[in-house]
Amino acid sequence: MEHMANRALASMRQRVVGQLLDGATYADGVDPVAFVTQQQLADGVGSAREVVARVLHSLREEQLVATKLGSLILLEPERLRAELNVQ
Repeated sequence: MEHMANRALASMRQRVVGQLLDGATYADGVDPVAFVTQQQLADGVGSAREVVARVLHSLREEQLVATKLGSLILLEPERLRAELNVQ
């Protein structure tokens, strides 16, 4: 319940980051990968695809994620997790 309340009060960027981290596949020696589309992310955070696209653009510019056909590679998962703890 607390997890859901925190997400509801989070910024859109935090909501997208949280969705990516929650849905990522983790394997030893490989960057985590979230096999998700922009529309699926938007549906998951309750926003429009265009808003999620802007957040992803920002994350790509900061080299926190990279896109690959049908997936997002989490290049800096620890930095992404740290963003969830910012109040």
